[in-house]
Amino acid sequence: MGWFLTSRNKPAPPSDDLPPQKRISTPAGQRLSVIMENANNAAPAPQVLKDKRASAASNMSGTRTHIRSNSRRNVIIEEESSSGSSGGYSYASAWSDASGNEKLADGAAVSGSAEGTVQNNQHVAKRGRRKKLCLIISLVIAVIIVIVLGVVLGLQMKNNSGSSGGSSSSSQSSNGSSDDNSNDDSDSNSHQTSTSTGSGPSPTSPYSSASSTSVSSDFPAGNYSMVTFLDTTLTDCTSVSDTWSCYPYTEYNDSPSRSMATFNWIISASTDNDDDFVITSTDNPFAIDFQNEPLSRQDTGSDTEHFRFQITIDKSVQPSSPLSTGDDDSTAATCFYNSTTFQAYLYTKIPRGYPDDTVAATPDAPGNFEAWPFRVRVEEVASGGSDNPNCYGMQDGAVDFGNLIDNEAAGLEEQDPTDLCSCLYKNWRTP
Repeated sequence: MGWFLTSRNKPAPPSDDLPPQKRISTPAGQRLSVIMENANNAAPAPQVLKDKRASAASNMSGTRTHIRSNSRRNVIIEEESSSGSSGGYSYASAWSDASGNEKLADGAAVSGSAEGTVQNNQHVAKRGRRKKLCLIISLVIAVIIVIVLGVVLGLQMKNNSGSSGGSSSSSQSSNGSSDDNSNDDSDSNSHQTSTSTGSGPSPTSPYSSASSTSVSSDFPAGNYSMVTFLDTTLTDCTSVSDTWSCYPYTEYNDSPSRSMATFNWIISASTDNDDDFVITSTDNPFAIDFQNEPLSRQDTGSDTEHFRFQITIDKSVQPSSPLSTGDDDSTAATCFYNSTTFQAYLYTKIPRGYPDDTVAATPDAPGNFEAWPFRVRVEEVASGGSDNPNCYGMQDGAVDFGNLIDNEAAGLEEQDPTDLCSCLYKNWRTP
């Protein structure tokens, strides 16, 4: 019985003698038959699928290799089989063997696209290192240039300051003379501006200490000869230059000795205050007379400390040539410049520089007058304008005030008030 059941359940073996399957004759049945046949032909046998999967797994496990190398980085290279089967990835070192192929851990070599990728990476790394090296070198060179320039400029400034200091020191000689580093009269007009402001000129380079020249305990009281030279003469206030002149009529540039001019003045304490002083003139060839004019102390305590005074006078000038009076007639004359400013600056600490050993001492200084040991500056300034100057004829050697000469006939044209005539005296030279 059991054998009967077993034989009944066992499937019958295929036989070529089976009748062919019947096809459904309807259109829908035909389409279904076609679909079923295509499905049977396309589906591979289970054993075939299993074998393909095993083969693919074997290929992948065989080609995926971890490579040990001395490189800092590993590169993943995609490998494709020449037969077109599914590919995998293997790890290759950045170092190549002698043939240019990449060495794997088991001795195999990788070539093709993997080699190009590794070489590209090496090129990029080398180029980056070159750029960094160039940048560092450029920065180092720039720093060196800046340091060198700084050292050079520093040395130049040090040398300049040293040379200027040396010249300032040498300017004060042991005999109290100076080489005249002052601001006064580098040109012929510089002394005119102080007339309106009333402030005294001062040297351009202040002295580091007061002069060592000894003075009396009563200084500045005393009788002094202000030995100076005629430095500059200006005649812009008149159209006839012969009508303005400055004693001794010779400038220093023409003759240092013949340009000497001496002012003998007396300085005394004021009766109102012992700390104040007044000044009085004596007989002089300048025809300038004043008495007890107050002295104003300025820049007190500094190296440019000085006394100053200013007065207004009518300066008289005798032209060297006769003036025309019209009708082809001429006469000797004396011209007066009204409201002429006369001012003087008497320094108390800066040594004088004139006269030096090449110039003889003034012959017209009285015996009881001592030379002022410091710098002196004296100015006469007149401006142009209507009836300036007024010129009168001479009679027996004296001024005939009843004989006023016509300016138009004498060729004296009115000048602008800003045009100045001046005489400048001082006892030091400006380099």
